Amino acid sequence: MRQGMLRKLRGLPPNGMLEETEPTYERLYWPMGEPLLLQTSDPVFLEMAEQSLGRFRPPEPQHGTPSHSLLLLRLFPHDLGAESLASRQADHPRPIFRTQRHLLYVSIGAGSTVVADLERGEAFGFIAPEVAHDAPLFRTTFLEGLSLILLTTARQFIPLHAAAVVKGGVSLILHGRAGTGKSTLAYACVRRGYQLLSEDGLLVKAPPEPMRLWGIPWWIHLLPDATRFFPELANERPKLQINGEWKFEIELESRFLHATTNGAAPGQVLFLERCASGVTRFEPLPLTKASDAFEIVWPWGLDWTASREEGVQRLLERRAYRFLMSGPPDEAVDALDEFVTQLGNQSQAEHT
Repeated sequence: MRQGMLRKLRGLPPNGMLEETEPTYERLYWPMGEPLLLQTSDPVFLEMAEQSLGRFRPPEPQHGTPSHSLLLLRLFPHDLGAESLASRQADHPRPIFRTQRHLLYVSIGAGSTVVADLERGEAFGFIAPEVAHDAPLFRTTFLEGLSLILLTTARQFIPLHAAAVVKGGVSLILHGRAGTGKSTLAYACVRRGYQLLSEDGLLVKAPPEPMRLWGIPWWIHLLPDATRFFPELANERPKLQINGEWKFEIELESRFLHATTNGAAPGQVLFLERCASGVTRFEPLPLTKASDAFEIVWPWGLDWTASREEGVQRLLERRAYRFLMSGPPDEAVDALDEFVTQLGNQSQAEHT
């Protein structure tokens, strides 16, 4: 604009084409030891965040302190108003995820949309009542889901499609394709005194910082036929998941004492396989074969960095195994118990 020229800027009325909403509440959380600031104008959103993100604590000094700026998540309520809540709930819309380079778009139905900058670690969006009133859907998609995505893309975490359990200080990464029974085995382990670290989405802090496994372990999801192994679930009612499946959602801490942990040192990688006959057993995997079998889900238009690749190799160098399972989940847990005992004995022998 040339010097001396004045221009009158035209605004828009409230609720016009361009609407800017400011948060009235904010709270700092520490998912996976990283600071995330949630800003909102709806206290109900904070209540749901407390149930999940609020269970993380600031990192202890020995685990390092984050050197990054805050991750930022801004979520606001949005009411379409034209349709009744009941009619929109009946459609059971599923989340849509779309990405272009460093941008991510997440949408559920007509009124719930969030946009994220994956490099900056910032996201904002509006949530319609039918989604906000569905606590598992809201939590899984817009609280936990977005937090995991921002940590992965903006904070150099390694995302693994794996479950993980911990016993006696030993962590076991349960790697397997859909249908191999990761969640079923993990729940069977929890019933027998293990702690759940992750049911499905496991994050690993990449080098050069100290490597550590992180998860969101508070709930586990099981198909309705799990009652044949776990009769105590007979009175549970399945809930619709974001992938369209109906599953039991089990809040673990309400059933088992000290059933969860959200962080652990890296441990052994077990590749789960179902075998129709034979004995449940472990077979060591050479590093080359383990690297070929290890699946990383990386749908982002951002570079897969050298530090992430180094982290994967360091995980597998700890020695990986093929875990061939035959029989019910409790039989697999028996084998895991023996395996963990052997690892403990080896560790003691190495330190004496």
